[in-house]
Amino acid sequence: MTEILGGSDVRESTQTTAEVIDESTKTYKLTGLKWFTSAIDSDITFTLAKIKNANGEVDKLPTLFFLKIKNNDGKLNNIEIIRLKDKLGTRQVI
Repeated sequence: MTEILGGSDVRESTQTTAEVIDESTKTYKLTGLKWFTSAIDSDITFTLAKIKNANGEVDKLPTLFFLKIKNNDGKLNNIEIIRLKDKLGTRQVI
């Protein structure tokens, strides 16, 4: 999943934050806007976020998170899809 700023400097362009909601299970709530994702119909994804501590300070380096896209009931896991690109598959560039 890519953020609006894009580019290869993920250290600076990652704006999504992660706040711990259960320390014992290392469960986090991610908040942010991802601009692009591939395979939104998959069950899982990996995404980047910067951890926000209890004091509100945000890490400088992003952390990789494993994210379930769908809950056990098959519904999106608190993910809102704003718009899908008008595209049918991947086309070869000539």
